[in-house]
Amino acid sequence: MIVLSILKWIGIVLGWILLGILALALLILLMVLFVPFRYSASISTGESEDSKVAYGFGVTWILHAISVRKKVDSDITVVRILGIPVKKIGGTVEQPEDDDIFQYEDEDIFSESEATDVRKAESSDPEKEVEARTAIGAEDPETVRERKIDGDEPSDVPLIEEPVEEKDEKSEKKKKKDELAAIKNEKKKGPIERLISAIGDKIRGIKRKIRDSFRKIGFIFYKLSSIIDIVRDRAPRRTIKRLVKEVVRMIRYVGPKKISGTVEFGTGDPSSTGLILGGVSLCKLAYQKDVSITPNFEEKCLVGNATVKGRVRVVYFLRMALRIWFDKDVHHLWRRYRRMKKDFRKKERALQS
Repeated sequence: MIVLSILKWIGIVLGWILLGILALALLILLMVLFVPFRYSASISTGESEDSKVAYGFGVTWILHAISVRKKVDSDITVVRILGIPVKKIGGTVEQPEDDDIFQYEDEDIFSESEATDVRKAESSDPEKEVEARTAIGAEDPETVRERKIDGDEPSDVPLIEEPVEEKDEKSEKKKKKDELAAIKNEKKKGPIERLISAIGDKIRGIKRKIRDSFRKIGFIFYKLSSIIDIVRDRAPRRTIKRLVKEVVRMIRYVGPKKISGTVEFGTGDPSSTGLILGGVSLCKLAYQKDVSITPNFEEKCLVGNATVKGRVRVVYFLRMALRIWFDKDVHHLWRRYRRMKKDFRKKERALQS
């Protein structure tokens, strides 16, 4: 009974733990679906012509608990979780100073310094050369020469024999015979026969090119006619219109909800500046509250800064994908497209063969 009661309580605890894990996973999934991701982007240009366009952006989630930001005046993108920087992306790597280079121990550096010591010893005194080589663990050159003469010096570099290609003598002889026979036949022919054969080869080549070009043109017309048949049909046309509407709705949903900024522009010519101003005045963006557009009719300039803000929920994309997936007309159009693609591949293989 004691063992059974212990197992019972262990099962209850494990069940509650598993239930808590499932509830936590469900909570995280609902938060990802319904809590919006807020984004912002900003861009600015300087007064001088040499100044570069600077940009910045930011993406936050759950009251800035998770954020990815890049400031306009910085090249570093910082990822933060609960305000703590977790990762930095971009930026320039700081080069070590001259004093810090000598702190690293590198075998290549020491080998170069030892080689310079040996060179100095060779140039100064031949007796010191032996001492310097023995100090760095090298052998005396005289002993090396004796070992080479006696044949005791092992060869560090392996001998690489060049691979010899095996040649088929029979096939080469046959090729030579065929070439000689073709040359003899050409020599036997007279100049008129050679001219006639050359003209015939040219005509056959032209016929082949014309036939291939007509086949390609016919294949292009076959593609166009297949696409036109799909467009003329009512069901595919209705499906394409529905997909276009879904894309337009998605762009409107993802688009910024708030736009602010100031722009001053000028081309140096009052007439062209006025034309641009007239085109900009036709846009709805020019009449928003926080947007200021100022033309400069005297100088050539482009100075300004702009900021856009918006938010996106993942559940919108999930609903859109489900609407498209469960639409029968979309499946019918997809099957028809795959069938048409298979027909195109068969035609291409027939042309190539």
